[in-house]
Amino acid sequence: MLSSCSKEVKLVGETEFKLGTVCTISLPEGTDELIYKGAFNVLDLVEKEISRTSETSAISILNVNKSNSFNKETYKLLQDSYKMSEQSNGIFDPSIGLAVSLWDIGGINPRIPSTKELSEIDTNYKDVKFDDKNRVVSIPLNMEIDLGADGKGYSADLIREYLVSKNVNKAIINLGGNILLIGSKSDNVDWVIGLQDPNKEIGNSYILLSLSDTSVVTSGTYERFFIKDGIKYHHILSPSTLYPADSDIISSSIISKNSTLCDMLSTTCFIMGSKKALEFMKKYPQARAVFLLKDGSVVFSDNFDKDYQITNSDYSIIN
Repeated sequence: MLSSCSKEVKLVGETEFKLGTVCTISLPEGTDELIYKGAFNVLDLVEKEISRTSETSAISILNVNKSNSFNKETYKLLQDSYKMSEQSNGIFDPSIGLAVSLWDIGGINPRIPSTKELSEIDTNYKDVKFDDKNRVVSIPLNMEIDLGADGKGYSADLIREYLVSKNVNKAIINLGGNILLIGSKSDNVDWVIGLQDPNKEIGNSYILLSLSDTSVVTSGTYERFFIKDGIKYHHILSPSTLYPADSDIISSSIISKNSTLCDMLSTTCFIMGSKKALEFMKKYPQARAVFLLKDGSVVFSDNFDKDYQITNSDYSIIN
């Protein structure tokens, strides 16, 4: 995703590699360096809790020991994640961690797992047990949890809380393409955010959106993938098949003040396909959606009310 800001708003960005991606936090010129450090420190704290690549993280300990206690914030994230599993009938499912590891898409050894390997995995979200009194989560032996589908959104929400507590009223948080905006570009003027065109090189947008004080998160086939025998295998796995989801959507973007919700919905809608996704979005009036389909159609949720401009003449709006 691309973000643009005018000379009227002087933001200075600092970038670090966190959460397995490039993270940029842009704050007003002259902001104390300690505030930047504090914002990036939020990402370090999140990684200590939910990173699957860190052997000492709370999620990794859960995946190894099959039971673990969590702090209040991470426990709530897990609860919210599995509420989305219930609401989507298992289409959104953090229980696919073992399948994610087997495919290793975006890792150093991506491959197509065997049918036998995938058949031995338990991905039934109903098998995850919550002990609210002790904030303990337990999972079956053949299951692992992966919060990659909402971890960046959750992190962005936490950074916003931190920045607001430091009286920062204007910022752009970009966590590997997950965008969260604090405030507006200037009085009565929105930021202009471009959504990546999946059919073009990185840096080319297919639509420009006018947004302020909100988050926009996109899930798409262009993010992480590998090609085997001429077939493209992307990283968004369907819990029902444990193969890359096959839907008519190639870019699923959600807009809402709650970035965690954006993250969960963007993945869920991508897997569902546009027809079911548009119906599902009616359950979330606080969120808006824009989908780019394989045939070049651009589809909006019924409540979409943001100013926009299509920048690729090959695409057309169908609703």
